[in-house]
Amino acid sequence: MASTDRMFKGQSAAERRAERKAKLDAAALEIIGTRGWGEATMTEICRTAGLTERYFYESYRNRDELYLALLDRLAEEVRDAIVGGLSTGPADPRARIEAGARALVDVMFGDPRIGRAALSEGLDTPVLQAKRRQIIQSLGTVIEEQRAALFGPSPDPARAAMTIAAISGSTSELFIRRLEGRLDVDDAQLARYLADAALALLQV
Repeated sequence: MASTDRMFKGQSAAERRAERKAKLDAAALEIIGTRGWGEATMTEICRTAGLTERYFYESYRNRDELYLALLDRLAEEVRDAIVGGLSTGPADPRARIEAGARALVDVMFGDPRIGRAALSEGLDTPVLQAKRRQIIQSLGTVIEEQRAALFGPSPDPARAAMTIAAISGSTSELFIRRLEGRLDVDDAQLARYLADAALALLQV
């Protein structure tokens, strides 16, 4: 076995690196999602992960890079939830859209840390804001693909693009208000409203 991938306690070097990275990621989500981005210093992330800063630099150049990677991972969870919800259940578009909305709400609020880390923290950091815009745009593409699968190609691509932007933007704002305690609704109410609003917009 190559010296660069020596086994230790049944794990290869690559497996140990992956495990340390997973600990850093979990620590970042815990701190950002409960105490906020301002508390997520490199020192505190390493302390929470039970690792030294040496191992932080093994995976990330700085804490911004870690947060960017975390946002990508959360976006993948959201994308999978939307597609999974919309792809299951009866063929009725209303039922499928509500299933997608429920799956999205479950991801964002089933673990409140995820919603806060995904939407509410690091708002004054340009690189994180740019990443969020990129993710929202990519999720909009997913929503448009699912819309086309339900209703067929749009005869007006410009209108379809505006509709997807309206759905993405309003959904983000609703989630942020609820995370901040400014929207007193439960998961079921929120999912139903999102489904009703999306259906009304998508069919116009």
